[in-house]
Amino acid sequence: MDSRAKRLGLFLLFLAGTSLIFVFGNPYWSTLRTNQNTDYNALLAVFFLATTLLVYRHERSRKYWHVSFAFFAAAFANWVLGLSLVRFPGDSADTVAGITLNKLSQFIKIVVPLLLLVMLGGFGLDSVYLQRGKVKAWVAIGSGSLVAFTVLGLVVGASQGKSWNAMLATLPLWLIFSLLNAFMEELWFRGLFLPRLAPFLGQGLSVLLIALVFAASHVGATYVTPGEILQFVVPVFLVGFGAGWLIVKTDSLWGAVLFHAGADVFYALAFTFFSVG
Repeated sequence: MDSRAKRLGLFLLFLAGTSLIFVFGNPYWSTLRTNQNTDYNALLAVFFLATTLLVYRHERSRKYWHVSFAFFAAAFANWVLGLSLVRFPGDSADTVAGITLNKLSQFIKIVVPLLLLVMLGGFGLDSVYLQRGKVKAWVAIGSGSLVAFTVLGLVVGASQGKSWNAMLATLPLWLIFSLLNAFMEELWFRGLFLPRLAPFLGQGLSVLLIALVFAASHVGATYVTPGEILQFVVPVFLVGFGAGWLIVKTDSLWGAVLFHAGADVFYALAFTFFSVG
């Protein structure tokens, strides 16, 4: 088979697999019948686990078992996220503090299973880019992005009539929320998949694929009105693509976490997440 045709076939196959997890199995919204469906996510995790074991048993297909394992780990974490576990007093969608507590519970339900499965699978933390990498580069780009996005969010928020005092009062909680969310999603989407897809697709196509799925997973966001979906999803794609590029170039997850957190802080301050003031 022609190498280009093979890469296209693998791209479409991997796109379908990740879409089954992050779009059809999305636990945050209910646009599709499979959304917020723990039975679907449990069956999907079992399917990818069985696929991983089957792929590993055959010598010709064994080279793909790392990819299949990533599908299993992501689907398993998705299932855990949908369970009523790890709830904190005050967890609600009515206040910034409540939203931050809710994000902390999501963080625990996603990050802990993912890291446990990575280690049980015989992989080191470096296999999900949890390593120093090019420290000077990711510190400069990541921290610079976080500061720039935060300042821009304050300026845009103020231009829309928001109180400086109110924004500054909630800023520490938004920073905590954003860092939790950014680490969780960067590990879940890019840390887990980029190093496993790259040997077959190359770094560029892998970054593109995960950015597409990352954007698609936000289409049904409940804090965005139907008329705002396109103008929301396109920047989400760009953030995902930029984060993937940053991971590849710095060989570390940390710069992408800071960059992603900055984008979240900007959106929270400028447009007010979940209509919470």
